[in-house]
Amino acid sequence: KDIMSRFHNALYLGDAGEKVRILEEVGQLSLAYVAAISHGLTEDAERIRAALEEAEVAVPEVDVSAARLLMPPNAVVRDTDENWPLLEVSRGIISEALENNTLPVDAPLDLGEEDKGQEEPAAGEWSDSEPDLAAAPGDGSGNWEQDSDIFESDTGDMMDGDEPEVGHAADGLVVPVGGQDRAAIWVQNSSLAADHFAAGNFDTAMQLLNRQIGVVNFAPIKAMALNTFLGARASVPGLPGTLSNLTLLQRNDEEGNPGNRGLPSTSVKLADLMESLRQANRFFHGGKFAEAVESFRGIIISIPLLVVEGKLVRDVKELLERCKEYCLGILIELKRRETEDEARQAELAAYFTRCNLQAVHMTLVLNLAMTRAYKLKNFITAA
Repeated sequence: KDIMSRFHNALYLGDAGEKVRILEEVGQLSLAYVAAISHGLTEDAERIRAALEEAEVAVPEVDVSAARLLMPPNAVVRDTDENWPLLEVSRGIISEALENNTLPVDAPLDLGEEDKGQEEPAAGEWSDSEPDLAAAPGDGSGNWEQDSDIFESDTGDMMDGDEPEVGHAADGLVVPVGGQDRAAIWVQNSSLAADHFAAGNFDTAMQLLNRQIGVVNFAPIKAMALNTFLGARASVPGLPGTLSNLTLLQRNDEEGNPGNRGLPSTSVKLADLMESLRQANRFFHGGKFAEAVESFRGIIISIPLLVVEGKLVRDVKELLERCKEYCLGILIELKRRETEDEARQAELAAYFTRCNLQAVHMTLVLNLAMTRAYKLKNFITAA
């Protein structure tokens, strides 16, 4: 027997006597004595005390006034009257009679219309309708051939190795047909890499990215792909002591379950990318180019996992183009700051002005290029 499981069950049930017996069985007499005296089990405590004294073991002193009964908490939901949803099965006459305690014990059985009015033969007498067991099958004197025909017609197909049709049974029980996995439906309904990442098909998602935009290094988008996978799932806690229920989230279920037209919910949103763009612009305006380039790169990495439709596709293309121009300009500026040659600095500053930036930022870049050209006395270029 599993002693630890028995002891845990006794703790959960608040069975003090069982706890004392288990501790006594495993030889923990001191703990058994403390448990017995704390719970008021006087007879058990005296018997264990005698065993301790006989074994010359010190009897522990117990302050009974400070003892508290350890009882499990009451269940919040008590499922005593109702059970989990089960298959609906037709109830027979015997089941209803047993449940209502109305089964007539002495009532004769109804054998059908043909048997009404016929008397049952007395004990020891043979009925005139008794079949001749020695008769050969098929001569009309017995019912064996008829019974075999019925048996073959009912079970012949199943004996040949054919399985019964799914969803039907002889006793009227309808077996439900298993549905398709929701993640598999997502893969079938979409050719977007984000949806395949959300479904957990990382191989097909990477193949799509390679075919659609030529991605060969997937290390930069690993974290974003994992976020997309986790963002399509939610863990719903259950009752205390039970496991949580994992559910898959869908983005097209506003009007109910879409069924076989379901698509996963994605964690990359256009509104979040626009907020990241505003933060990157603030970094750029403040001269924090290292932080700005990281923000712009993060937006570029997130765009392949963005799901948009309609006019928003044009906005996403403009966002990608802007982030590309800013990344290129910032890399030129960082390279210029590393160069000590003033002529090279003026050249890179001039290159920076060719990037397509916002007007407020272009003013800063033009001012920088004019200053570098003026210090080199290149007045024509500065003008």
